[in-house]
Parts: sequence; C-alpha cells; structure tokens
Amino acid sequence: MLTQYGLNNSDLNNKVESETEVNPFSILKTERDAHEYGYDDKTEICSCSNLEIKRERDQDYNKQTDDSSLENKLETAKKIYDAYINEVKAMADIPILKSISEDFISNFRHYNTRYYEDKYCIDFGVTETGYCDTNIRIHSNKLFLIALASGNDIIRSQKDISEINFVVNNSDRSNVQLRGKKKLGSKSVEHHTILCQVKYQGDDKMYNIRAGINGRILEINELVKRNPNLIRTDPKGLGFIAIIAPQGKPADYEKRISKLNLLSEEKYFEYLLHRAAKFSTTS
Repeated sequence: MLTQYGLNNSDLNNKVESETEVNPFSILKTERDAHEYGYDDKTEICSCSNLEIKRERDQDYNKQTDDSSLENKLETAKKIYDAYINEVKAMADIPILKSISEDFISNFRHYNTRYYEDKYCIDFGVTETGYCDTNIRIHSNKLFLIALASGNDIIRSQKDISEINFVVNNSDRSNVQLRGKKKLGSKSVEHHTILCQVKYQGDDKMYNIRAGINGRILEINELVKRNPNLIRTDPKGLGFIAIIAPQGKPADYEKRISKLNLLSEEKYFEYLLHRAAKFSTTS
C-alpha cells in the first residue's frame, strides 16, 4: 500500500525508485490544480499491478520536460487511479470474500461482546447507597474487567459523576506496580472489597463500588480517573474500572469461576425484572 500522498514542490524529473510505492498526484503542480480536477489529497491509494500502465507512467516520468502540458500529466494520473479502482472492484470476485454470507455479516458481534462473557454479582443486596450490582466481564484469556452493572443505582440515578477516589482505608488501589511474569506487586481483593468511591455532582456523599470477585488487581483504568463519568455512560466499553486476575493457578481458573455465585446475563435480566415487579407492588 502507498502511504497517504500530498502535493509538493519536489522536482518533477525525479525517477520513481520503488515499484510498489508511487505518488501519481505529485505530477499535479499545485493543490489548487488537484481540487480543480476533483482529486482529494487525503485519499489513500495503493499501487497498481497493471504493467502497461506502470511502463507508461515510468516513461512519462523520464521524458517530462518543462513544456509538458498539465493535461497530459492529469491524464497519466487518472489512468493510474482508474487502474487502482479496477483492482479494488476485482477483489469482490475473490472466492473467500464471496463465501461470507450476508447473514454472517449482519450477525457479526462487536469485539466488546465477542470476546467477553458477562457475569453479575448481586451479593451486596441493598446497602445504604442503594443497589451495588457489579458486572464481571470475563475475557477469553480469563482476566476480569470490573464494571458497573445496569442495575447498579449509580447508573440508574443518571446523575453525573464529578469525582472518583481509589484511596480506600489508606490504601491506594490505583498504585499498582507489576513485576515479572508472575505479576508481582498486584493487590489482592475479595468480592466485597471496595475498589473505589464516587461522588455525584453537587453531592458530598461518597458511593462505594465493590470488586464483586476474589482476585488480584493488575490495572486500574486511567481513563476513568480522568473522566469518572465514563463508568456510568460506557460501563462495557471505555468505562471499566479495573482489570483483575483470578487467584490461583491458570489451570484452576475454570473451577474457581464456576464456584462463584455469579449470574449469567440472562439470569441477571430475570432478576432485574423480578426486582422491578417487587418494587411496583410495594409502591
């Protein structure tokens, strides 16, 4: 592939040194000329394999003189560009691409759901700050992303978060300095451990967010430290709180995960419906 090209004032008589990289639009004299003829200097193009066009282009570069017309240069550039477009269109006939069905493409899941299995911890019930449900996103490599569950009252409140604090009980959860393959320096947490506390805009009260799982903190998401509101607006994306590794040996991860009292996504939604129905009958 060619790098993105731009118009420049380099010598037009310079010979093209690479067979795979060429800037056909360098033959245009000015940026004004390029836009006048409809060429975008930000378009990314690739080299063409049409040898006839390649030879004609090289000959044109070698025989250019000061009195060569701009029309001829534009015509050469257009031939190179058209050859590239034809190659791109030909790619549609590649068997491996044609074998991909429209149903597969329409049902193709985003990486955010493709590589994660969502589990939910509801062990904390109703606390003084409301429901503290935690979303444990289990990656295919068996690491956990900790985020707020949709039933957590921090999300349900729809209030903007102005502050997030990772210093709890004189321990800074965000101060993690890992060493070596065994990730020495990680911080151990239990499922009820408070990972951080948040504060709503215009509210002095601190609200706890718990780990929801036993493991070792490998990393705290720096993005939520700079923009705390992400944990509420994008919990399954950029707003995860921490990366946690399960305790024990990797060979035992499956057993440990299966023993945890976590709900699947389907069971969690059933739980939320039951919880909502319960409140509607009591209110």
